[in-house]
Amino acid sequence: MLFHSDLGVVLKKIPSGEKNEVVILLTKDHGKMAFMSYGGRDPKSRKSGSVQLFNTLDFLARGSSGHLPAIKEVSVIASRAGRILKQDSKLNAYFRACEIVKLMDELTKELQGGGKGFDDLEAVLDHVDAPGITLLF
Repeated sequence: MLFHSDLGVVLKKIPSGEKNEVVILLTKDHGKMAFMSYGGRDPKSRKSGSVQLFNTLDFLARGSSGHLPAIKEVSVIASRAGRILKQDSKLNAYFRACEIVKLMDELTKELQGGGKGFDDLEAVLDHVDAPGITLLF
């Protein structure tokens, strides 16, 4: 059994079955990694409110050969989705945050992008709802 304990920003969530989901995290020490969140889509689950897009998590996952590591314990370090949605009635900041996270996901390969990439993503997400920010594509 292999245990992962790290900080990670939620980049993407993919439904897997009725109540489970695959969560793609950009972790501080290991880069981009996929984890299974069993019961993550169940409204009764303690994980469902924590594992949300843009959140920074402190997590413990357990892996076994041939399967994705499963998130066992999670605590939220920074909750951003609700804050971004509350402050922006036109969803502009939410759209910017989605595009930034999507770009980071597409540009980062598996097990790459930890450290500075993690710190940069956190800084951008913390200021994405600042007035006067414009995202150009």
